[in-house]
Amino acid sequence: MTDYNRLKRNQTIIIIQLLIILCHFFVFAHYSFSQTDMPIISCLTNDMITLPITIQLDEETHIQFIELKIRYDSDVLISKGISLEGSLLSNYKYYELNSVENLAGYMIFGTENYLTSGIIAYIQFQSKTTESSGIISLDMIQLNYSSVSGGFDIKNSTSKWVRISVRLPGVTPHISPIFSQVICEDQSSDWIQYTVTDEDTPINQINVQAVSSNPYLIPNNHIQMIGTGTERAILLTPIKDQHGMSTITLSANDGIYAITESFSIVILEVNDPPSFQKGLDQIIKLNDGYQEIQHWAYDISTGADNEMDQDLRFICTTSNNELFLLPPVIDPITGTLTYYPEPNTIGEAIVSVYLKDNGGTINGGIDQSPIQSFRITITEIPSTHTFDMNVDGKFDLRDILLIMFQISK
Repeated sequence: MTDYNRLKRNQTIIIIQLLIILCHFFVFAHYSFSQTDMPIISCLTNDMITLPITIQLDEETHIQFIELKIRYDSDVLISKGISLEGSLLSNYKYYELNSVENLAGYMIFGTENYLTSGIIAYIQFQSKTTESSGIISLDMIQLNYSSVSGGFDIKNSTSKWVRISVRLPGVTPHISPIFSQVICEDQSSDWIQYTVTDEDTPINQINVQAVSSNPYLIPNNHIQMIGTGTERAILLTPIKDQHGMSTITLSANDGIYAITESFSIVILEVNDPPSFQKGLDQIIKLNDGYQEIQHWAYDISTGADNEMDQDLRFICTTSNNELFLLPPVIDPITGTLTYYPEPNTIGEAIVSVYLKDNGGTINGGIDQSPIQSFRITITEIPSTHTFDMNVDGKFDLRDILLIMFQISK
């Protein structure tokens, strides 16, 4: 073999090895991501576990056959088969495909049913005799040669992954699983129910404590817990104007053994309304011209400290637009009020104004302040001359011309 051919062969081997590493990386990344917030089912050793399998279809479909592949941890669980009784396909038949360790396959077939969505079968496992945990995943649902969406139906929520937590009976206390919670900013959660059990310790002697992984969002002293028996509850109150995610870990201790149960809570961002204080009513004289009142509006706020990067603008409307050459405008940064009255015009206008931000109204947010009103009055100039015809406070040529015009009429 020439040096050139040897070099080409080595390059090919290196490329293949890199591709294998990349494939493992993507598979691992997908595996890790798919397990995020997966439901947890707790059981004792030698318990039977039954999981409903559901499919979701966009339209009613004739079911000829369905192929299922379920992967499981054989060190923790024993596959006990599948059942169609009580499902939407209870009148169908099935047979087991050639299964290998950690993988169970089934073919469900028939001709009678048309379905859109629902439970099609129940998969069954038995936990082994050691305390451990393992994962069951629904690798494939194929309907009439096409892949379809579906998963395990766990408390009316569909997931392709389920973690099974197996514990020894009569040794450690047990906390029931708690599903992930989602609430809005500036709100407390509902009372979240859970149960505590222990087969060899009086239940009122089981001490349960809770810890937050994000004290800047939910400090430990913002966690309330009630109950001393089997039925207990926890209530979470985030810090005002804060949003994000925290993991809450409950620990149960019977004086000898301790176990933990964790769940996540997401606090959704909610826009707070902006605010301001208005200035005084305006009274000016006829033909005073362009008006600029510095800092007329003050205490201008975006609504919360973590919303300071929002854009603000004042919205002004008047009850008498004919009174202005340029209507009232308020600068959202300085609070300066400007307007230009129509020349030779007197009158009054009520100006309604509110402050608006760009934070939106998602999750019940408020993007504008309450409306406030003020008055702009333009008055005549008091005259000291009998023949001050144009009421500008003095007698000059314009007044003479106006007198001559009146006489000539």
